[in-house]
Amino acid sequence: MYLELTADERDVAAGTRKFLAATAGAHLLREREDDESPFDDDWWQGGAALGWVAPLVPEERGGGSVTGTPMRELGLVAHELGSAAAPGPVAVTNAVLAGLVRAGGAHSPVSDATLAAIVVGETTVTWAAGDGGPAWRPFETPVRITRTKDGLQLDGECPLVELAGPTDLLLVSAMRVDGPALVLVPAHTAGVSVEPVWGLDLSRRWARVVLDGVQLPVAALVAAGPEAEQLVEHQLRVLAALQCADTCGVLDTVFEMTREWVDHRWSFGRPLASYQALKHRLADVRTLLEACRATTEAALDAIDADAPDAGELVSVASAFVGEHAPGMVQECVQLHGGIGVTWEHDLHVHLRRVVTNAAAYGSPTDHRRRLADVVTEGS
Repeated sequence: MYLELTADERDVAAGTRKFLAATAGAHLLREREDDESPFDDDWWQGGAALGWVAPLVPEERGGGSVTGTPMRELGLVAHELGSAAAPGPVAVTNAVLAGLVRAGGAHSPVSDATLAAIVVGETTVTWAAGDGGPAWRPFETPVRITRTKDGLQLDGECPLVELAGPTDLLLVSAMRVDGPALVLVPAHTAGVSVEPVWGLDLSRRWARVVLDGVQLPVAALVAAGPEAEQLVEHQLRVLAALQCADTCGVLDTVFEMTREWVDHRWSFGRPLASYQALKHRLADVRTLLEACRATTEAALDAIDADAPDAGELVSVASAFVGEHAPGMVQECVQLHGGIGVTWEHDLHVHLRRVVTNAAAYGSPTDHRRRLADVVTEGS
């Protein structure tokens, strides 16, 4: 993923790679296509034990980063997951945690016990936001919060929510009379219903979440007003950058699969790799792959440094990777010939994943709009 790795980073990548080699793969996703979840609780807890959801949580609250650069560390994990065609809500879980640990500053509304349970994989959490439309804007949601005598009431729906297996907690982006808010909702609260929605990617499950008169204590409110907007912006950066790292992992695997295929597949008495036209096509894919890696690494490093241009660099990566990755995998499918479009081959599993990554939580068009806003605001 990166040009150079520290000893700690090599250990993180190697530990995740070893775990996934024994427990994940495209063939397992095909086998579990009709299952409620593409992974088991024990599997997710095994990944959590390797630190998949700990780096952004301070040590004193149950987490901790091995490398000291939590986003680079998570980028390695996401890369390995994408490379191995592994399931698991690493990106969305860490995005939610990124908001929860910042909420309230020194007076956090989220208990250490809740964070610790998420970090060890005993509790699963996801982000319920947006209206399910083509442009993903977290607070453009039909969910409304009203104040009651005893607390809060939530009504509305989130049409497209990524599930974290049997999800326990939902961080809901909603609107109050006085502006946006974030609310942490136990998924088994009365009035919450989760209806499965078909998704293209075999490694994830999606649902429509309906909130009908859901009653919650005031303590369920994580943030409101400008603070909620700032937290959501940070969550989006974390989520988008990790999705780019995941996609880079997919691209690495697909490129190596294709390079090996053209090296060993012969046509008219010579290997496919000997044809200059095919060499040029592979070189083009490789060039784009290096650019995807570079923009993604810059985005992860900027978030780690809390750089002023972090949002800009994340959108650069998301726009570039999201625009080019699906076409890169499609090119590799074409270079494989007929076998590349069969159900039994792994390529379609990887293609589904990068197409979903490119569309979820902000399309390339969305991120180009964000970049345009940066340019116009600075002019």
